[in-house]
Amino acid sequence: MPKQRYERREPTHEWSQIRPLLKDPTQIQYEILRPIVLFGVSPKERAEETGISKSSLYTKANLFDQAGMASLLPPVPPPEISKQDKRTLPPSMRQAIVDAKAEHPGLSLHEIARMCYVQFNRRPSHHTIQLVLANGPKPSRTTRRFPRFDEITDPAERRRVIIRLHVDGWMPQSIAEYLGTSRQTVHTTLRRWAEEQFAGLEDKPHTRKRRALKTDLKAMNAVKQLQENPELGAYRIHTALLQQGINLSPRTCGRILALVEHRLGHMYMA
Repeated sequence: MPKQRYERREPTHEWSQIRPLLKDPTQIQYEILRPIVLFGVSPKERAEETGISKSSLYTKANLFDQAGMASLLPPVPPPEISKQDKRTLPPSMRQAIVDAKAEHPGLSLHEIARMCYVQFNRRPSHHTIQLVLANGPKPSRTTRRFPRFDEITDPAERRRVIIRLHVDGWMPQSIAEYLGTSRQTVHTTLRRWAEEQFAGLEDKPHTRKRRALKTDLKAMNAVKQLQENPELGAYRIHTALLQQGINLSPRTCGRILALVEHRLGHMYMA
């Protein structure tokens, strides 16, 4: 009888038991993201389980949605360049620096450096950016890429513009100033995108929210009781509710958890 290649183990979702079994870096990255992209576990909950920052998990999940397994592979190292080339920015990057500053003069040197890293995988120093702005080419465009916030009639398109600028490397304050809206609106849009992806771009009817609150009263009471066990996260509460005949997605369980925690926080403050 041939020898079994792999040792048989009981399946588990416990990260502390899974991590010692993983050897390949790509496999490790996928196992970290798998509960998020498959089961709707929140990045916050997964961060608590794995010790990885919540913002890093948001970014990795977004990249996975866009590029799939390719986003987990290590980046291909750039070709060797001479010391002289390292001091000289390529024309395309110089043009991008000038165009960014011309489109929104309020962009900081830090933001422009971040935009260069996002677009060209290279982060120039603040001193280099200042030299390019002083002696670089003329702007290639004289009009805005996107209209102001109140000039965009479609709410979903407004949110797409915010996401597009953020992906290009813009910070929330600069996005708000450029579009003429509040930073709270920008932060809310980015948070909805991180949690719901494309579903977060669309408007949500208020009537449906009111019906959901009524139908979820039983579930909220059940979650509140289960929350007394601090080891239960959204996915485990989802499983426990199924045993009680309550079918809620892990994402919905996470929202109810956050709502219950918010209300408890106000009670303690009072």
